[in-house]
Amino acid sequence: YHSVDPDATHPPVYFTTAASDTRVHPSHARKMTARLQHEAEGGPFLLRTKSETGHGVGKPASMVVDEQTDSWAFLYERLDVKVGSDDRGVGGEAAGDPADGA
Repeated sequence: YHSVDPDATHPPVYFTTAASDTRVHPSHARKMTARLQHEAEGGPFLLRTKSETGHGVGKPASMVVDEQTDSWAFLYERLDVKVGSDDRGVGGEAAGDPADGA
C-alpha cells in the first residue's frame, strides 16, 4: 500500500477478500485496490468480495469452483491464453490422440 508509486506502471492485480473474514479484515484489500485504481498506472486492478464466507474454511465446493474460475479467467486474460477446442486447449485433442488417426 505504501509502496504504490503514481509514476510507475503497476502490473495487473486481482485481489480477493471476504466480507465476513475475521482473520484478515476486508478493508485491507479494499484500500489497496482503491489506491491502485486511483493513483497508479497500469492494471487492471480488480477486487472480488465474497459476501457470505470468512477465511475459506468450510466453503461449499460450488463456491470454490466459482472463485477458482474467476481467478483462472483473470490470469488467462492477462496472459492471452486461448482456451477451447480451436486452440488445442480445454476440449481440444492431444497430439497423437487415436481419434485423429495418429
